Amino acid sequence: MRWWFVRGCLVAAAGVAGVLWSRSWSGGLAPGCAADGGCAAVLGSRWAQVLGVPVTLPALGVYGAMLALTFSETARASRRLLGALAAAVLGAGVWFTGLQAAAVSAWCPWCLTAHGLGAAAALGVLLPRPRAAAAWGLLAAAGLAGTQVAYEPPVPDLTPENFAGFTGLRAENYPRLGPADAETVIAYLYDVNCPVCRFAHGHLTAARERYGDRLVVALMPVPFSDQCNAHMSRTTPTFASSCELTRLLLAVHLADPAAVPTFDAFLFAGGGTEDDPGTPDVASARAEAERLVGGEALTTAEADPAVDAAIGAHAEVFNLLGRSVPRLIIGGRAYPALTSAEGLFALLEGAAGLEPPDDAGAGAGAE
Repeated sequence: MRWWFVRGCLVAAAGVAGVLWSRSWSGGLAPGCAADGGCAAVLGSRWAQVLGVPVTLPALGVYGAMLALTFSETARASRRLLGALAAAVLGAGVWFTGLQAAAVSAWCPWCLTAHGLGAAAALGVLLPRPRAAAAWGLLAAAGLAGTQVAYEPPVPDLTPENFAGFTGLRAENYPRLGPADAETVIAYLYDVNCPVCRFAHGHLTAARERYGDRLVVALMPVPFSDQCNAHMSRTTPTFASSCELTRLLLAVHLADPAAVPTFDAFLFAGGGTEDDPGTPDVASARAEAERLVGGEALTTAEADPAVDAAIGAHAEVFNLLGRSVPRLIIGGRAYPALTSAEGLFALLEGAAGLEPPDDAGAGAGAE
C-alpha cells in the first residue's frame, strides 16, 4: 500500500511539473495565475532555472526515475538510488520553498504543490527505514543550490555604444522610450502578447515618469513564435500575431523614431491577462502605424532587411537568457521584470545608480 501512495504522489508531482514546464516553454501563465501574482514572480525569477534550463525539466526526470525505481525496489542498487533521489527531492523542496520566501518574496501555489507532493513521496520512501544513500541525495540537492547561487546566465555586452552592433540597427534609431543620450540606458526584452510582459511594461512607464529624460528604455521585442524566431519550435494562439506586431514596431522606428513611444503606448493600451492580453489586432496596429508615419514610409521600412536582422538579434539574446521573457538588461546583467513599480525603482537606483528625483511625481520630459 505504501508504494502505491508513493507512486500516486510522484505521478501527481510530475503532472504539476509538466504543466509548469509547458507554460515556461509556451510563455503563458499557469491556470489560476495572474500576471501580477506570485506564480509569475517565482517562475520569472532567475531561480526558476539552473544552468539555463527550467528547473521543472530535471524535476520531471527525477520524478520519473523514482517512479520507475519503485517497481524494482527489492534490488539493492535500486533501493540505494531511490533513497538518494528521495533525499534530493526533499532537499530541493526545502531550497526552493526557502527561495520563494527569502529571495523572491512571493509564493507560487503550483510550485508549492509540486514540492509538497514530492516531499510526501520522498518521506514515503525514507521514513520506514532511512538509508545511508540519502546522504548522497542531500549532497545532490546542496549541489543544485550551490550551482544556482554561483551561476548566472551570461549576458552580452549591451552598453549603449554597443547596441547598434548587436541589433543590426543604428544606435540613434534603436526603438526606445526616452532620449538616446539619456544618463541611464536599460533594455527590455519582451513579447508584446506576453501577459506578464504587458503587466511589467506598466512599471517601465512609471519609471520613465519618475526619472524623466535621465532614463531611456531600449525596446528589444522578441516574438514567442516559430514564424520568425528560430529558437521557438511552435506558436501558441496567444502569440499568433507577435511576428506581425513586432515587425510593425520596428518598421515604425525605422520610418520615424519619434513615433515609437506613441505606437508602443497603442500596443500596450489594453490589459494583461492570459485570456485577453489586450493587444490590438494586426489590422488596427497597421492603421495606427500608417497614421503615425505614413503608408508609403511604413511600407518602405517594412521591406528594410534591418527589421528581420533586429528580430534575429533579439532572438539570440532571448536564447542566451534561457528563452524566457520578460527580462530587463541593466549594466550588462539580466534581471526578471519585477512585479511592482517600487521594486523596479529600487533596482534602477541600486543596479543602475539612478538618483531618486527630488519630487517623486516629476514627469518624463518630451523626447
